[in-house]
Amino acid sequence: MATAANTVVIRALRDADIPALRELIGSVARERRWLATFDAFSLEDTTRFVRAALTDHSPILVAQADDGLVGWCDITPMRVLAAYAGVGTLGMGLLAGWRGKGLGHQLIVRALDAARHLGLRRVELQVRSDNEGAIALYRRVGFVEEGRKRAAVRVDGHDHDVLVMGLLFGRDDR
Repeated sequence: MATAANTVVIRALRDADIPALRELIGSVARERRWLATFDAFSLEDTTRFVRAALTDHSPILVAQADDGLVGWCDITPMRVLAAYAGVGTLGMGLLAGWRGKGLGHQLIVRALDAARHLGLRRVELQVRSDNEGAIALYRRVGFVEEGRKRAAVRVDGHDHDVLVMGLLFGRDDR
């Protein structure tokens, strides 16, 4: 839980953070509202993802408070298909007690800056249409809605639309 005594540092993820990142993602996922998964990924899958990102110098930033990791933001370049070179996919999350305090904004701005310096020309994301706080954050930093996937995800028997949003570096076409 966020308190005035907590100091938060935003920094690049380190290899030693992998177990804590896994737990952080699992915590957010188990809320069954914010992520496309409902639990933590395996330690092996998390390790593979992080090590590939670190090798590629892909942005993975974490917010570390006195009591551990409380948030993350990653941008994964699409490197498999040649036509998608220069495009990255954004993922992020914050523990419940840390939302609405500006920490998500700090994380995403720093991650986008790192992605720009990495040479990406576009960053895209998908977000549930009822996640109003995240949508507002994404718009504040320059993302625009590019489409809607109707009934794209099902959670506890209920269908939800997903918005597709994108940000182009060096263009202001909001």
